[in-house]
Amino acid sequence: MERRDIIKEEIEQLGRIFGKILAEFMRLNRKGDIKAAIEISQSQFKGLLDWDLYVLLEMDESEMEAFAQAKNLGASHLEELSDYCLILANSEQNPRQKSLHLERALKCLEVADNISETLCFSRLRMKSKIKERI
Repeated sequence: MERRDIIKEEIEQLGRIFGKILAEFMRLNRKGDIKAAIEISQSQFKGLLDWDLYVLLEMDESEMEAFAQAKNLGASHLEELSDYCLILANSEQNPRQKSLHLERALKCLEVADNISETLCFSRLRMKSKIKERI
């Protein structure tokens, strides 16, 4: 029972950190400074979570799934990463880079489906919208 409580607390703490990083990213993005928003969010992921976000997003599905399980990431965390990738795609002018960010967003949702024990219609809808844009 105690181990489960510790894991639950770690997952909740991870969620708070994710929320903090993404809130700061969104704040800077709204100000129109996407480059600064990306740089700051990358350094926060590295500093607060000791993750290189680009390495994480370059993983294939099985590697990302293993990483998610090792770090106790839930489907909601991966959905937030997908949202981050969508924001990057929307701010990108280069069609190749835009497509790459959309593919990353889709991969995050695929992994969220793989680790989740429930079917999520909003995730299915989002995957469909992303596939239309790729």
